[in-house]
Amino acid sequence: MRWAQYLFSFRGRLNRRPYWLAIPVALAFVLTGAAIVMPYLVIEHPELPEPDQAFGALAIATFATLGVLIVAYLVFAMAVTVKRLHDRNKSAWWLIPFFLIPQLGQMITNDELKPNLTLALSARLGLLLFSLALSLWGFVELGILPGTNGDNRYGADPLAGRR
Repeated sequence: MRWAQYLFSFRGRLNRRPYWLAIPVALAFVLTGAAIVMPYLVIEHPELPEPDQAFGALAIATFATLGVLIVAYLVFAMAVTVKRLHDRNKSAWWLIPFFLIPQLGQMITNDELKPNLTLALSARLGLLLFSLALSLWGFVELGILPGTNGDNRYGADPLAGRR
């Protein structure tokens, strides 16, 4: 599998090894983002900026580059995860219970994000436990369980001939 297909294609299957090897690539995206933001923080804003302050050329260039990097990271992360789901013979719709619902659950229970939304402690705890259970299930499905043997509806077995 070529690098562009490995990082940005949503087609095909990906076994556990390249899925786990994507973590250093993700770390490189994050470190690159930090390296892009640092000059802006050190040169233009050594102290916290005022909310009504206009952005300079360095800020615009920094955040435009960072925006492109964030979009590339999101596409990469989704592509690798979708291909891993395909290896488990699951559709990309499984991203919803494994990632979206837990994120929404955490956002709903966060008082800082929703100060007007008051939930009973039991409801908050239940939602957090449900979100945790979905996240753990996703972790096991994607990172631990092997893919389906042989070809499936998403393509050939990436380990064909090696099993």
